[in-house]
Amino acid sequence: MIKGVIFDLDGTTINSLNDIAYSVNIALSDFGYETKDTELVRKYMGTGFRNLVKGLLPDDVDEEIIDKVTAHYSDVYGKHYMDKTVAYDGIYELMNSLQKMNIKIAANSNKKNEFTANIMHKLFPQINFVATIGARDNVPNKPDPTSAIEIIQKMGLEKDEVLYIGDSEVDMMTGINAGIKVIACLWGFRTKKDVEKYNPVLFAQKPYDIERFIKEENRWRKYLYQSN
Repeated sequence: MIKGVIFDLDGTTINSLNDIAYSVNIALSDFGYETKDTELVRKYMGTGFRNLVKGLLPDDVDEEIIDKVTAHYSDVYGKHYMDKTVAYDGIYELMNSLQKMNIKIAANSNKKNEFTANIMHKLFPQINFVATIGARDNVPNKPDPTSAIEIIQKMGLEKDEVLYIGDSEVDMMTGINAGIKVIACLWGFRTKKDVEKYNPVLFAQKPYDIERFIKEENRWRKYLYQSN
């Protein structure tokens, strides 16, 4: 039975592109670098603050400058990360339905831990999250599975009882590295072509597809259990 679900944030549960692009472009401009098109910013989202900044800076910039721009971006984003960020259509309903099905829900992001918690609890106050875990000091970012495995342990579930839901290559690898099945969301910041090589159990066109998949999966597993 599917008893737990781990959601990615950016591109999966929330559309945060405008706030991220706005903030990172302020940071770039303040250090004298040209601002970037929103679509280019989208390309580097989901990999963590430093990797986002590094991807947008010239290749010959040294590590110290990358660190300084990243720190400034983090400060700017901390003031603007809820300006225009919203939940995707249908995510509220999906989480509410899963909660009514007694499925445990958690969030896992490469966004700073504080931002991750604040966003999820503000946008989804009705959801009792088992955990909302973002980037933390001394814990490697996704696709390292450390945080995902921690969440599974907090849920008190076996790995075959949990799904990882995300839109990007990083999310697919995180779930796979954690030893759990993955679902790819096609409404986010990546395309089906970007993630199909990871063989997700579902390509979800809309959030309701996930609810339907879980219901069918659990109905089938219950049938097999009763048959044996």
